[in-house]
Amino acid sequence: MRIAIFTVGSHGDINPFLAVARELVARGHTVSFHATAYFAKDAHESGISFHPLNAELDVEKLMQDPDLMHRRKGGKKVFDLLYDGIPEMIAATRREIETNKPDVIVAHHITFGVRWVAQQLGVPVALCALSPMMWLNERDSVRFFQQHPGAFGRFAAGVATPFMKAMARLLFYPRFNALRKASGFAPLKNPLVDEFCGGDINLGLWSPHLRPAYEGDPPRTHITGFAWHDRSHANPLSPELESFLHAGPPPIVFTLGTAAVHSAGDYYHLSIDAAQQLNRRAVLLTGKSEYAPADIPANMLAVPYAPFSLLFPRAAVNVHHGGIGSTAQSLRAGRPVVVVPHAHDQFNNAVRIHDLGIGSIAPRHRLTPKRFAAAIAKVLDNPAAQGAATTFARNLESEHGASVAADHIERLA
Repeated sequence: MRIAIFTVGSHGDINPFLAVARELVARGHTVSFHATAYFAKDAHESGISFHPLNAELDVEKLMQDPDLMHRRKGGKKVFDLLYDGIPEMIAATRREIETNKPDVIVAHHITFGVRWVAQQLGVPVALCALSPMMWLNERDSVRFFQQHPGAFGRFAAGVATPFMKAMARLLFYPRFNALRKASGFAPLKNPLVDEFCGGDINLGLWSPHLRPAYEGDPPRTHITGFAWHDRSHANPLSPELESFLHAGPPPIVFTLGTAAVHSAGDYYHLSIDAAQQLNRRAVLLTGKSEYAPADIPANMLAVPYAPFSLLFPRAAVNVHHGGIGSTAQSLRAGRPVVVVPHAHDQFNNAVRIHDLGIGSIAPRHRLTPKRFAAAIAKVLDNPAAQGAATTFARNLESEHGASVAADHIERLA
């Protein structure tokens, strides 16, 4: 069977699709993997046939743009990038279908244009969402625009929803449909729903323990469980990090994933201050050595990178921005969590972690050393939070998201 996979984004968007690709290859299928050229090494390390998209796009420079992780500007920034990439996505999909004749296409729901061509040429599409909010279900326990936990947070999101829908109809839909028309496709009445939920099957690549199925979910949906991949097979913890972990009690781990880390601002300085207030050891994952603060206390260590699957289980608390990849790995680790949401789906993911009793929230735009330390203290050495985290991690042990996704993709083909 021939399967084409299309995805874009950061490592949090790429890794689940690499996990599914590896599973499909292991089953004897031929897989062609289409992603931004920046991720060629990741695909090659996994033994996956790679086809670059946007070869001239400087992903690292893009990720250094502070607007990308801005809580108000970030959404438009991402949409503009996706919109500008549609013509190439259309061309790449048409080229893939005409050249390799795939039996099925697996696509991230933000690869606008892929589904258009596949439907036109009669190739079935398994559309994959990584974050639960993207199924746009008003019956979800956490609403699409919800940024704060509790009844007030849900109420505020409900109030915002009609306004945001009106803004989408005014600003997004005409521009989107104009490009569809110019590319030879008919306009859509509700492009957001079609793009996010319009696959021949719709796969939710998250755990049903994070967000179960609800009435009102898109048609033909399946929640598969998380699909795991983080390069741990090729990147063990460094001797320096291993030595630090063995030298004392479990540290607080501070990270910003692989995208937000490039526009960290004073995040790591605030992390050091908060850990000092709590008198705790800390590990800072800074993305690059030059991003690390100059004067790091003796009871802390800064390293550019470590696989989350190896480091997170050895932390006292894991602190991250709430991207879905970091969220999944922190839930898998069985340790309490503090989420510092910046933009996009991160607020929604943070509310889910809070509601599970596993973590607390420290919004980035309000972050101070005192508030940061207080948010960490809520879950640090907290038996209830630790118990909830341990239980959730045990539930994940029985899930095999990449395998379940592959089952559905095979049935579709």
